[in-house]
Amino acid sequence: MVEHAAHNRGVGGSIPPTATTDPIVRAIAVSGLIPARARVLVALSGGPDSTALLIALQALGCPLVAAHFDHSLRPESPAEAIWVRDLCQRLHIPLICGVRTEPLGEGSVQAGARSARYAFLAWARGESQSDVVALAHTADDVVEGVGLHLS
Repeated sequence: MVEHAAHNRGVGGSIPPTATTDPIVRAIAVSGLIPARARVLVALSGGPDSTALLIALQALGCPLVAAHFDHSLRPESPAEAIWVRDLCQRLHIPLICGVRTEPLGEGSVQAGARSARYAFLAWARGESQSDVVALAHTADDVVEGVGLHLS
């Protein structure tokens, strides 16, 4: 799985810049993180950061598949999965969904959830025959950001 942290800046690839004036879409286009014509699996939680990433990559014309993982940690997670499904249907983007059924691994809840999510994304990448996995991160994602910079 290819991952890059992009704290408060666009994430994306060597797709030629488009005529768009949207600064996020332009940043993705020129960043060099996603190779031209790569099939992209977007980790889609349904939050604003991953939703914006999905929409921006679609605006660039990237071949996309979305992947949503329900950690089964909060009562509202089934409703979020339905929202993600409906969004992908409206955008005509294929969606792969997963639900955690095994106990979380050792360590903190966040570490166990991250490990389960990354295992699901690795599986979904293979299932979708995607070239890269795109994860949206913000400056608040300190733990994941540190981990990504260490790898």
